[in-house]
Amino acid sequence: MLRRLLPTALLAACFLVPASGAQDIDRTDFSAHATVYGAAITVADVEVETGPGLEIGLAYGVTPAVAVFMDVGSATMTGAGTAGDYTLTTADLGVRLRAFPKRPLSPHVHLAFTAQGANFSRTEGDLRYSGYGATLGVGLDYAISPTVAITAGLDGTAGEFLRRARGRSGQDLDGFDTQMGRLGMGVTAFL
Repeated sequence: MLRRLLPTALLAACFLVPASGAQDIDRTDFSAHATVYGAAITVADVEVETGPGLEIGLAYGVTPAVAVFMDVGSATMTGAGTAGDYTLTTADLGVRLRAFPKRPLSPHVHLAFTAQGANFSRTEGDLRYSGYGATLGVGLDYAISPTVAITAGLDGTAGEFLRRARGRSGQDLDGFDTQMGRLGMGVTAFL
C-alpha cells in the first residue's frame, strides 16, 4: 500500500511544499529557453514522419501567470517512401498561461500561431513547402533555482502547407493538411 501512496504523496508535495528559494521565483520579465524534442508530422494523411529537433525561444512574462513567447525550431525528419529526408522548421508566436506561477512545479498551457516549412535538398535545387497552423500545447516547469527551470512539453499543431517553391520560382497549393506533434525537454533561464 505504501508503494501506491508514495508517488502520489511526492507529486502533492511538489505542489504544496515550497522548495528552497521558491518565494523568490519570478516568472515575469524576460526568459530564454533551449529544448531538444522529437517531432512527428503527417501531411495530407500520408504516413507519419519523425525526427529529432532543437528549439530556442524567448518569452516575456506580462504577469507571473501570463507570458507572450516566440520559439523557433528545426528538426531533421526521416521522409516516407521516395520523399527522402528533409528539414522541418517551425516558428511559434503565442501566449502561455501558467498555473501556480510562484510554485517550483508550474504547469502551463499555450496557444500559438505557427509558421511551418519543409526543405528538401535535391541535386536539381532545393524544394521548399511553407504554410501556417495553430498550436495548442501543455507543459511543466520545475524551478531548480529562482532563475533556472527544467521544462517538459507537448505541442500539437494543425495547419496546411500552402506554397511550394524550387529556387526562385514557386506556386500556390490548394493546401496540404498537416498535423504535427512535438515532445520535448529543456532548460529555461529567467533573466
